[in-house]
Amino acid sequence: MKRKVSKVGPATLMITLPSKWCKENSIKQGEELDVEIDENRNLIVERNKREKKVKEISIDLNKFRYFPRHLIAAAYKN
Repeated sequence: MKRKVSKVGPATLMITLPSKWCKENSIKQGEELDVEIDENRNLIVERNKREKKVKEISIDLNKFRYFPRHLIAAAYKN
């Protein structure tokens, strides 16, 4: 199946995804897809199979009398 390449910005090219493939894979607008390049320089488009890893930290606020909100905000941003 052939697709035309469109220019979106000064350095961005775009192609559309086939609607049949999107329906079969339940792809919705705004969803993120994995795009990889294999050893033969082919593009591979897949649904996002990787699960997001959840980071967990603990902060002992008893050690810090001042600025506990700043510590929590910094940990959250990190």
